[in-house]
Amino acid sequence: MPELLLFLLGPMLAALLLQLFLLHRPRSRSSKLRFLRFLVPLTALVPLFLALQVWFNQSGFFWQLAFLFWLAVAAAILLGYALAWGVFALLRRRERKDQSPS
Repeated sequence: MPELLLFLLGPMLAALLLQLFLLHRPRSRSSKLRFLRFLVPLTALVPLFLALQVWFNQSGFFWQLAFLFWLAVAAAILLGYALAWGVFALLRRRERKDQSPS
């Protein structure tokens, strides 16, 4: 059971930290990292393709569990991506609140 949590929390935390790093980079038109913000959701395609491969092969006794596992990994990556955007929005709101004259 701990291995399963590691396989789900690992991609989620990696996606969260990578997306937060990319979002906190300075924004400029000439920034080469500007398009890397879409890297995290694109990495979710890898487990989705693995899930499709398991679906089409249907080999083994527990192929349904393998299919659900890869779907869960992709969902964990997308959840980390969404959480990073939420954390970033909350941090920006707090920064704006601190900078506004009261």
